[in-house]
Formats: sequence, structure tokens, C-alpha cells
Amino acid sequence: MYLMISTYLAPLDEIDQARADHLAFLGGLSEAGVLVSAGRQNPPAGGVVLLDAATAQQARDLMADDP
Repeated sequence: MYLMISTYLAPLDEIDQARADHLAFLGGLSEAGVLVSAGRQNPPAGGVVLLDAATAQQARDLMADDP
């Protein structure tokens, strides 16, 4: 398992514009059986995604298309 931690580099209102697409992306990972858990940090400075991946590279590849 791999924990991916993101830090927002853009203002939160810009981040929120991509949120629906991001959640749909995570839904696809869930359907593929590789998403263990995910959520936004509190306060909203980034997010975390826990993946059932065999290698760090596979985890990076899974997240590469995240909006």
C-alpha cells in the first residue's frame, strides 16, 4: 500500500473547481479496486489517497491523470 499526500499550490477556489472531476477520478480508482481511502486534509491544505499498489511507481502511475 502507498499513501499519496498532496499539497495545494493554487488558491482553494481554483482547487474546488476541479473537485467534481477529482472525485470522479477517485471513483474510477475505487471501481478498479485500488483505492483504499481518500480525503481532504483539515484545514484544506491538500489531500491524501491510500492506494493498494504493488510499487511506488504503480501508485504514481495510478495518480498521474488526477485532475
